[in-house]
Amino acid sequence: MSLVYYPLCVDCKYRIRENKPKDVAFCKAYPDGIPYEVWKEKSKPGIDANAPCPNGYNFEHD
Repeated sequence: MSLVYYPLCVDCKYRIRENKPKDVAFCKAYPDGIPYEVWKEKSKPGIDANAPCPNGYNFEHD
């Protein structure tokens, strides 16, 4: 059995959930959609939750 990791973005208070397409993740740091590369990077085990995102946003738990 393998472990499945999901990006920190899922639990971030800056994630935008309303009025957006379901197949793309949005947040205040990425208002045009979180790039797949970032989504994948934020899914890695041991990712530093304090690593900054663009536009001055940092992960904050929702």
